Amino acid sequence: PSVHMPIGTFVNKPKQSQRKATKVSKPTSKPIPQVAEQPQSEQESMQQASKRDATNMLAQMSSEEIQSHQRDLEAALSPNVKAFLKARSLQKKKQQEQKEEPIVEEDTTPDASTEPETLIETKKTETNSQEEKERLAKLMSSVRTHQDLDRAYHQEMQQAHPLEHETPLVDAGEGTTDATLPNDSNDDPVVDKDFDMACDLLRSSAKRQTLWAARLVSQSLSERVRELQQEKLGQRRTSKTTKRKNWPLLLPISLRCLMDEPIHGQGILHTYVLQALYSLLLLNAVDDHLVWVDSTSRTGGTMKGVRNGNDENGEMPAISRELSSSPWSEKDMYQHFFMDDAIPTPPLDTAYPSNTVQPLAVDNSGKSSKPVAAYSTSSSSTSAMEDAKAFEKDPMWTLLSKMRIIPRLSQLLCPKNDALMLPEEAWIASCGILAMLGQRSPGAASVIVHQKSLFSQILDRCLMRYSLERQQPGHQPEEIALLEQVAFASMQLLQTLARQSRVTAKAMAPHMEEVLPALLLPSNNLSPLELRLQKMGIILWRTLLRYGLGLPGFATMLKMAAHHWALPHTNPSSLSTEYLSAFTQILECARVAQSKTSAIAAKAKKKPIIDEETMRILSMVPTHLAATQRQLLPSTPASDSNPASLTTQSVDSCREFQWEAARLSFLSSYWTLAASTAQSTANQEVKVEEISMEDELAFLETLDVWTDPGGVLEAAWKLVWQQEFEEVEELPIGAPKEAAASAFLLSFANTLVEMDMSRSSQKNRMVQQLTKAVVKHFVERIIEGCKRTKLLSGNENSDLPTPALPRQGWMNQCYFAVAKLLFHAHSVGVLTSSSDINQARMFAFFLLGNLERGQEAVAAVLFSQDVLFMPSGNPLHDSASGSSPISSLFLGEICGSEMARKQLDHSFKLQHGFGLTAEGYGPFALDSLLSATDRMGPTTNGELILPLGNLWLLQTLSGSIQMKQQTIDKGTNEAVRVVSTALGLLLELEEAEEIDATCRWYSPSIPVGAKMYYLLNVCLHPETILREERIAEASGALFEKYCSQLNETSSLFELSHACLRHTEPAKKEVADPEADQSTDEKEKALLDKLLHPNMETDTALSPEAMRSLEALLEDVTTAYRDYGAQYSFFTKCVRLFLSPVYPPSIRCRTMEELRGMLHLLTLPDDSKSDEELLEVFLSGGLPEADGSTKDPSSVLDAIAVAVAQESSGRNLDGFFLHFAVATLGRNLASSISDETGSLSMKRRLSQIPSRICSFVCDVASMILKDKGSKKDLSLAAVKVCSEGKADDNFDLESRIASIREG
Repeated sequence: PSVHMPIGTFVNKPKQSQRKATKVSKPTSKPIPQVAEQPQSEQESMQQASKRDATNMLAQMSSEEIQSHQRDLEAALSPNVKAFLKARSLQKKKQQEQKEEPIVEEDTTPDASTEPETLIETKKTETNSQEEKERLAKLMSSVRTHQDLDRAYHQEMQQAHPLEHETPLVDAGEGTTDATLPNDSNDDPVVDKDFDMACDLLRSSAKRQTLWAARLVSQSLSERVRELQQEKLGQRRTSKTTKRKNWPLLLPISLRCLMDEPIHGQGILHTYVLQALYSLLLLNAVDDHLVWVDSTSRTGGTMKGVRNGNDENGEMPAISRELSSSPWSEKDMYQHFFMDDAIPTPPLDTAYPSNTVQPLAVDNSGKSSKPVAAYSTSSSSTSAMEDAKAFEKDPMWTLLSKMRIIPRLSQLLCPKNDALMLPEEAWIASCGILAMLGQRSPGAASVIVHQKSLFSQILDRCLMRYSLERQQPGHQPEEIALLEQVAFASMQLLQTLARQSRVTAKAMAPHMEEVLPALLLPSNNLSPLELRLQKMGIILWRTLLRYGLGLPGFATMLKMAAHHWALPHTNPSSLSTEYLSAFTQILECARVAQSKTSAIAAKAKKKPIIDEETMRILSMVPTHLAATQRQLLPSTPASDSNPASLTTQSVDSCREFQWEAARLSFLSSYWTLAASTAQSTANQEVKVEEISMEDELAFLETLDVWTDPGGVLEAAWKLVWQQEFEEVEELPIGAPKEAAASAFLLSFANTLVEMDMSRSSQKNRMVQQLTKAVVKHFVERIIEGCKRTKLLSGNENSDLPTPALPRQGWMNQCYFAVAKLLFHAHSVGVLTSSSDINQARMFAFFLLGNLERGQEAVAAVLFSQDVLFMPSGNPLHDSASGSSPISSLFLGEICGSEMARKQLDHSFKLQHGFGLTAEGYGPFALDSLLSATDRMGPTTNGELILPLGNLWLLQTLSGSIQMKQQTIDKGTNEAVRVVSTALGLLLELEEAEEIDATCRWYSPSIPVGAKMYYLLNVCLHPETILREERIAEASGALFEKYCSQLNETSSLFELSHACLRHTEPAKKEVADPEADQSTDEKEKALLDKLLHPNMETDTALSPEAMRSLEALLEDVTTAYRDYGAQYSFFTKCVRLFLSPVYPPSIRCRTMEELRGMLHLLTLPDDSKSDEELLEVFLSGGLPEADGSTKDPSSVLDAIAVAVAQESSGRNLDGFFLHFAVATLGRNLASSISDETGSLSMKRRLSQIPSRICSFVCDVASMILKDKGSKKDLSLAAVKVCSEGKADDNFDLESRIASIREG
């Protein structure tokens, strides 16, 4: 039995008042009939039996035992429960007293004077009882929904249940303020305790308690999701959110078990459970796998530009109305505003730990081949705990493989009896769950589509709002709005499923021919959500077209687009932009089919990839779209009806950018198809209308106007070029503008390249000159934007978040189109100056560092531009000298394995290409719109090269090659070319930064500590590489430049961070958080304590960073002892470890490793003088004068030991002598000045030769007299060591005394 108060009866209080009135109004001398005489209910019998058992148990216990058990019980109960029990006990006592007061036993004779009053009171009571029954009957008849039930319950109970204190029991609806919603703040302990209690009550046997608990859990998790969505949709750049998983571990298990309960009461319990489970998925999944299906706006009045973004007529712009109607994730923006359906997605192995798959057995009818047992009856406590931990690691996979969620959802959403149909809110949550399951696993997406009953219900829900309106017009707006939300969630689900695989899209395509025409019926009076639903329908069709599917619906969609062509594209109800983007994809399919006609005829014996019906449809596409092409071309640039009327003063520039991007993409695809058809002889039946010279001139003149300074091109570039403009606008208005501007720039650049390349032989001289002028002006605007870029911080560990994958995807696609135009401009002689070429090079290097998985084709195109990777001041002169070794290296990596080639082929198809070769079938052979292709087996580390990261060029300095014995010479030459080329490119970037101030935006963005680390890795190459003169010269020059940029506060952390990332094993897969790593961590901690007892005071670096630095030092010093001492660059690198930038333990370890070789640290050809060089390695001057710190005692002891050992058998001189004398001298002077540490200094100096000890005392005396700075100290040390003479009668005690006296 539960200790909580049973909830759910409405007549407790009225019955009590009735009994009370009866006893008061009928006093009699006869015994009052006892309640026991009436038949007892089952509940009363159980209560009496429980009372007897409790009484017997207490009778057998002593008072001490009773008190002991009371204390144990009080300790086990929460404060809320104890308060509730005490309050209930007091209430029972008061009720008992009130029952006993009216009964008077002294006089049982009825009083005649009071009898009339008693009869009147009795009649009133009977009347009130009848009225009460009628009132309760009306109250019960008014209960229709669970909200009505909550309201009636609270009205009767007159106060909230103690367990529900400060927790709203009415669902947040319209007009609900944030103050009435559950608070997720940790500052409210009541809410946190209530949430935990509700999680426990999910397993209660009392149905009312379970329902209340499910509602509270659902509301609390929904509030956390709302906060997460506001964070995700309310920031310019998306960071990795730290999601608070402060809920019981077994909560998802409890929710899944409740799903197995039978449906009662309109499915209210299941609705709460599904909503809570969907919220848990949103809170547990990685950010790039979130799917928002709730069409209600989460950000409300906080949206910048939505509430206050009205135009001069007081009306909200179209884009603002649309954004305010529903939430927009970056994935939605990628499809709607960037108008591409291959949304970048993270590889699964980088998001979740690896799992084993347990496929679901499904027969041809789409039903499970075996009956699946309910999860709640087939799980034990052990398996529940295991499943809960698995859910925390990978929630969607656990639902799929362990909790069998899809079969159960199919049973819930498709009941045999319509009376058991779940409410619309449950459908919305279910669509979110299914969408995230499909996003997690393409196999799950296929299962959902092939569940015929489930998939047919999803399709019906998409159209229920329209079918209901046609069959039963006149519904309430709230009902219509709810059905629109269900349709929105269903469309989100369908879009997510269609992107997962060709198998899923192929199963969906036949159904879309029936659903989409009904969804896209033209109307001039659409709500913002209805308008978005129609856009989603066109986008869904466009997604199918990416696979070469959905083509049979072309004729129908063309007719439906005619209505929108008649409207101006600025009309809020016009969908001409979306239709144009879909027709562009059909043109790309037609181009592939046109090039494969002869191949299909030659392979008639095999089943063709493109069937005859598809070929017939595509052959008619150019004819049907010829009129559209003519309509999109401007007759004259100055015409009022010119579609190319985009200006920077547009009211809704986002919509204008979309329209122009779709228009340019359509025209470019149409002209490309026309050019390929004219050159091909395979299919003479396909006729494509050519553009006239007058129309082409008018079109080019319009484009030229866009490239004017301060024009449309410059405005779009400012929105996209993130290096200069970090905070253009906040979401949700800023990101759609950025996505639309990216689409516009991409279409603009691709159109110029296509016009100048594919149709160059068909143009006259005037058209060629105008095309070159437009290209030139475009390049000028881009280069000017790059030159205005602000200097970025070079801290790699900055807290500045990186863009989410979809946003990074549309920026990368835009940058790639611009880069291709820059390459084309260089090839035709438009881009010629050295400064502009350096800007193009930095732009390409920057883009390579930002590429993600799925963009291997972009990397391949960029690396094929050898001119960018050949160092020579002006790369133009070396363009004919052969391919760059950097290009060859990375192209080999991109195509280095079978898996890499498959990924590259997939990437080319995602980029709207044919595939890895021209023999590919493009969209007709595309397997998925995900970024990563299907694996053929486990992927080894390094098999797939992307992402490279911004340090990709520096990392080539630390690469290695594996060669067979017979190819050693060839491999060594190739390694020399790669290293020397990389060093030359890095050196040119540094020199360009010094010469041209506009080139200071790329190289300074890389931390100087990371630069120095990878330069140190050059020392680890074999001697056959280091002996090359060009490598030594470039390395030395770079070393000097990097040394001048080192910062004592940040450079060490940057270097150690780069070292740690490089030396750690590559983690391609997410580590299993359940893996037992405690033993390894304890061993590492013990090792750190033994090797670094003063780690806390020695340095702020982590133990892992210290271990990586020590490993680097050991490798470098080992190579130096073997062969590196003969190279001056190597000596400079080793000498760097003695600088005060490094922790004391590293400096001491350096002197220990180089014992007996410290005299070799002196170089005859140092670029700096001895004084300037020594100043770099000193911590400061006299500490009491300049405020610098003393050197650690461990460093001073190591110097004394090293000097003593190096001086045995030879006179120590050169760099290390200067370093030792200056360091010991400043610390001796400091100990004499503040009279601390003098004994330690005497002990150290007594170990070294008297000659050097005399030098130290001379230096200490000089800086004490002059209060010397670091520069004075270095001058004094060099002077004393070069001019000083040995004193045969030197006495340390007397000399220190004389210094102290002087």
